[in-house]
Amino acid sequence: MQSKRITNAFTEETILVQLLKRFFRLTGRNVAARPNFIISITLFITALSSFSILLAKMTNDVTDFTPKNARALKELEVYNDFFGSKGDPIVILVLVTAKDGDSMLRVPQLSETVRLLDLIVNDVEIRNEAMNRTLIFSQFCTSFCEMNEPVRNVYHSLAINNEYNESSAQISLAYPVSTILGQKFRIDDNFFGVQVGKHNVLADARLVLLQFRAILQDHVVGTAVQQYEMAVTNFLRKNFTSDLIDVVTISPTFITDEIVRAGLSLLPFTIVGFIIMCTFSSVTTVISSMLVSQFDYYKVLIALAACVSPLLACSTALGLLLWCGLRFGSILTEMAPKLLEGSETEQLSERLCSMLQEVGPSITITTLTNVLAFGVGIFSSIPEIQIFCIGNALAMTVDFIYQITLFTAIMAVMGRHEMRIEKSAHSVMHEKWFLKRQKDLNFLFKSLSKKYCSVLCTTSFSVLTVVCLLIYWSLSIYGALTISIELRPEKLLKRDSDIVKA
Repeated sequence: MQSKRITNAFTEETILVQLLKRFFRLTGRNVAARPNFIISITLFITALSSFSILLAKMTNDVTDFTPKNARALKELEVYNDFFGSKGDPIVILVLVTAKDGDSMLRVPQLSETVRLLDLIVNDVEIRNEAMNRTLIFSQFCTSFCEMNEPVRNVYHSLAINNEYNESSAQISLAYPVSTILGQKFRIDDNFFGVQVGKHNVLADARLVLLQFRAILQDHVVGTAVQQYEMAVTNFLRKNFTSDLIDVVTISPTFITDEIVRAGLSLLPFTIVGFIIMCTFSSVTTVISSMLVSQFDYYKVLIALAACVSPLLACSTALGLLLWCGLRFGSILTEMAPKLLEGSETEQLSERLCSMLQEVGPSITITTLTNVLAFGVGIFSSIPEIQIFCIGNALAMTVDFIYQITLFTAIMAVMGRHEMRIEKSAHSVMHEKWFLKRQKDLNFLFKSLSKKYCSVLCTTSFSVLTVVCLLIYWSLSIYGALTISIELRPEKLLKRDSDIVKA
């Protein structure tokens, strides 16, 4: 009696599992009664939600990959307060190197650099909608407008020295402070990779840096900063050519654009992964259904529907987030019912109820675990991680709803066709043939299982398992202790990016 009570205690289901089974049984009964209506409603919701994706504009900011309490953001805030900046800052760095890989401290190379400087200052324009005219850099620059003048001064100094065989006493190209006609100026903000000679005379420089910094005032639209920074990059790509120097631009907008380009380059892999998933699901479904003598072509359609349903859920979740006003970041980048006989509908309903009762609690626990795991990331201090976690958590929630509604409704529709096939005489003949083959396969599987179990029970296999486990643990502990946690910029960019080359 006592052992029976213990057995019953272990076999009793918890209240939560009982409630879940009741819920899924009710869901299965309702879906089986109106599958076409369920499919129509879910597809309508998906289309309505996904429509916002077409209307939304993708916006990205490289600072969104930085924690809110990062030192760089605090320094930027102090910088803006110190200079009394009330608009959006423009920061463009232009890196100039010699095409032959040699020194930039030569007159032809510096002449090309000065020509490049003049082109950016005088030819690249920004649109001022408030004033209804276009402005060049020299017209809207209010601070740091002369940051690149040391490059021009060094160029003229070298040209004069070459003309007078470096005999001019009024020119001293020292590093970091040079003197021309008694006027001193710093060159360490523009020349890098330098080598100095006697008395700190500048002997070599491998890189020249041109800096363009300005503050756009309030009357200029907010997107003007991004437009101008990309205008400089596009202008140099399309309109500037030189046989002497190589040019690379770096700006927050360009970095963001390159990160987005790298992310979009992964889209083909997503498509390939979806094709592989559909193929694997279809093949395994066909094999498993043939082994139990239940194969028909509707099984393949069900397998494909199981792969498409998560994509519809991702699209719905993303659309709902956009309708709610969430920023569209690149990190987020998946009928009238026919009357049937009452007996067939009742049998189908019982099948769906039994199926949902068995798998429903497991799916619920798995979904809840994943949603909570991503939900923790919502409290991250990095904005992009927050968006990523919010999107994934909602997508998994919607996918769970679609699994018990849309996918179950599709199974109900396909199940009705399968039940008709089961009643046909052709199906009965094939079922007898499959039963005979199934007995042969069961005998083969049982013999293989016995051999496999006999190998598992040997002492040598147990020792080998323990040795492999110890090696695995050792490698895991060593890796956990020696791993370096870092996120390098080149990991976020494509190899052909100019930023990686720089």
